[in-house]
Amino acid sequence: MVDTEIQVQLVSEVPGDVDRVARARKLTAVVITKSGPVQLMPLVRLVSALRDMPLSVTARRIESSSGIILRDATPQEAEALSQELLRQDVPLALIPTGKLPEVRETAQLFRVRVGSRGLRLRLDDGRSVDVKWKDVLTVTCVRLEGHIDGETLAPARLVLSVFTREPFACYQLSENIPPSAPRPAKVPYEPKVRFERLGRAIYETFTRSSQNKGMRILSTYGLRGRWKDLTFNKTEQIHKYNYWLALLRKHQTSTRRVSKPKFSIPWLRRIEFEPEARTLSSLSFTGPRTRHLPAPAPQKSPITVAAQEWMPNVTWQQTPQGTWLNYATLLAAICLAVYIILELLG
Repeated sequence: MVDTEIQVQLVSEVPGDVDRVARARKLTAVVITKSGPVQLMPLVRLVSALRDMPLSVTARRIESSSGIILRDATPQEAEALSQELLRQDVPLALIPTGKLPEVRETAQLFRVRVGSRGLRLRLDDGRSVDVKWKDVLTVTCVRLEGHIDGETLAPARLVLSVFTREPFACYQLSENIPPSAPRPAKVPYEPKVRFERLGRAIYETFTRSSQNKGMRILSTYGLRGRWKDLTFNKTEQIHKYNYWLALLRKHQTSTRRVSKPKFSIPWLRRIEFEPEARTLSSLSFTGPRTRHLPAPAPQKSPITVAAQEWMPNVTWQQTPQGTWLNYATLLAAICLAVYIILELLG
């Protein structure tokens, strides 16, 4: 089995081979346009059978793909994956492999100025980049969980990313999330205020259909908003998530959608892959089987048994036929008791 990446390289080296060029042009990328939930194991089994890869490697690649289920898929592979995703009611799009853009630059920002015509980005290395609003693909904001950076513990922070159309580049600005304890009034947290104002200014100025849900949370609730659906553990996951949104936005009009529902950038969160549910029929018991004996009947204590031996067994019947007999017996017993008492006293 020849790897698809090697096929693309051979096409560039031997331009006269018409068959290989035609085969390379038919390769597509299967991209889902929904955040989930997506059943993981059916996709893992299918891709593993198509590409002859171990299940563990396939599962790890799909979980870390962030929307792009399979790159360089042949028409047969794309058809099989499309049927499986449509069976799960997951919309998808097919993008030609040759149209997958490469991120030319991923730079950290020092300052961002928001204007009516666009953004002025000041990079950490001192450069300034002016980007018009029409050249901005997406603006996202997500939460990066606290992690160990070397020997220190990096706190959780928010990452604001700006993806531009030409060049296809990503510019990021991050801000640490303050601790839950309130800060003293005499030490204002100015960077936090500036970051929230920046998010509010971009959200109110830029096209909201090109911003994810995190921008609305930042502009409305600030750094203390609910970021459960937009929390990532690694920066690599954030890059893949931003690339997924920018790719869909870039090819939103030219993408061949297999399913009818259109995708919406503000509603695309972190993709949720559901593992296979374990049932009783799928469980295997390898240990020895034990014989379940019935529980022993409860034993009465010796005191209870001795008390029941001398106590008369008197039952009160409430049947209509025996009601008058019960009253007569009770009256006779009372009269006998009174007679015995009078005899003892007299």
